[in-house]
Amino acid sequence: MPDTNLAETPIATDSQPFNWRVLEADFGTGARFCFEVQPSAGAWKPFFFAIPAGDRAKVVSILPGEPGQPPDGALVANPQAGPSADGALWCWQFDNAATSTQSYFVYLSDLPAVLAFGQAASGPQYRLALHEIAGEAEDDDEDPAA
Repeated sequence: MPDTNLAETPIATDSQPFNWRVLEADFGTGARFCFEVQPSAGAWKPFFFAIPAGDRAKVVSILPGEPGQPPDGALVANPQAGPSADGALWCWQFDNAATSTQSYFVYLSDLPAVLAFGQAASGPQYRLALHEIAGEAEDDDEDPAA
């Protein structure tokens, strides 16, 4: 089962050491979005990806490939999947490395609010809160006039 160390990692900001983007298109097989991520330098090996456990059905496939070129297929080494220790996340791990010359592409039927990725176990792991990046304010039921 993939290991996480997300309790110690901050929410990602624009100054983090990775590149990412979300594409929206008809990718086939039920995928409407493609999340691409790679480290700016170094390698994440084994590669780790996670979303909230309740959103795991949104993941259609996860593939490595050339940056900027979402692949139709790829060979992945030693894929593993399972819940995080606390059951809050559904995690995937692959022996193929994510590097500055090899991205990972996560094909999704819909976007989850939060994504997590990086190096499994002892490596750096990051959380990307898509609603915060998009600038959407969370509704906390406060009276704006107060």
